[in-house]
Amino acid sequence: MGVLDDRTKEALLALGAHLRTARDKLGVSQVQLAKRIKMDPANLLKVERGQKNVTLDTLLRIADGLGMELVVRLRPAKKPRPTG
Repeated sequence: MGVLDDRTKEALLALGAHLRTARDKLGVSQVQLAKRIKMDPANLLKVERGQKNVTLDTLLRIADGLGMELVVRLRPAKKPRPTG
């Protein structure tokens, strides 16, 4: 993984934890899910640990494998408040 800023690292850790929790609730192992979505189990492990910056294609495959809908929310950047 290339050099990522702290915000991206935090987001990847949160995403990985969310995916791991969802997989655990289903009672599916990493190997089972990886086979289901045709992904290398080592790469799935890295995603769950927040160590791999995933593509949208990979996220969609993981979500499908977990029976989840991928929902993306993009928020506008916060505008600085005028000082005065």
